[in-house]
Amino acid sequence: MWLDDDYDVAVMWQQERNLECPGCGQPKDEVWVFDPERQHEQEAAWTAKLRKCVVCSHRDFRMRQHRSDDHADTDGIWPTVERTGDG
Repeated sequence: MWLDDDYDVAVMWQQERNLECPGCGQPKDEVWVFDPERQHEQEAAWTAKLRKCVVCSHRDFRMRQHRSDDHADTDGIWPTVERTGDG
C-alpha cells in the first residue's frame, strides 16, 4: 500500500530520472547538444574508456565454448561465475 508521501517521492524520483541521459545517466543539460555551437566544448569535456570485466569475460567465453561443443541448445542454461581459490 502506497502512502501519499510514497507517491510524492516516486514522482520526484521519476522527474530526476527524466533530467538524465538514459544512456549514461549524466545530466541532459550538460551532455546533450542543445546548442550546436557548444558541441565541440561539450565533447572535449568527456572521454570514453573501455573497461573489461574479467567475470563477464569468463562467463561469455564459457557460453561460446558451450555452443561450439555441439551444444547449440542454450535453453535453460544460466551461466554463473564463481571465485576460484586463488582470488
